[in-house]
Amino acid sequence: MLSAKLKVKFKRISSYCAAIILSTACFFGSYLALKDANMPLKDLDSYQGVIIDKGIIFTKSKTRAKVFFFKLAGLNQILATYNPSKSYNKLDSALNRGDHVKVYYKPALSTDPNVETYRIEKNGEIMLNDLGFRSKESIVAGIALTGGLLILALSFREDKKYWKKETTP
Repeated sequence: MLSAKLKVKFKRISSYCAAIILSTACFFGSYLALKDANMPLKDLDSYQGVIIDKGIIFTKSKTRAKVFFFKLAGLNQILATYNPSKSYNKLDSALNRGDHVKVYYKPALSTDPNVETYRIEKNGEIMLNDLGFRSKESIVAGIALTGGLLILALSFREDKKYWKKETTP
């Protein structure tokens, strides 16, 4: 049978390990989101093609988000864009079947619509600005960073209650 002091030490060590693992996951997620937010257009894949299909659909993912999608002739991916306000009227009316567009995107391995579409250009005019995608990724990075720091702070605060008990004779 473990003594009370040993149980407390085990609890503290396991709490610190869990906090370090969870905060590391948050910090890594934050890093990835910032990396995506700051990726220059020249480092992204680009493709020029004709729109053969477009519309507004719900993704098959757990969140079932409403996205604007479009399929380009010759491209093996369905590209999409997500707008938190779910307002796609401007984009839907600006892009039509048969339009020639240039897109900048980050390739995806899945067959689901690829929502990592940074920019859409039609006749030299920007239809979807990459600043919107970059700002969403920056917000995600900020939330993940805050979550990681909060986990560490709460773990530290929880452990602080044992400090006085150890120092008293």
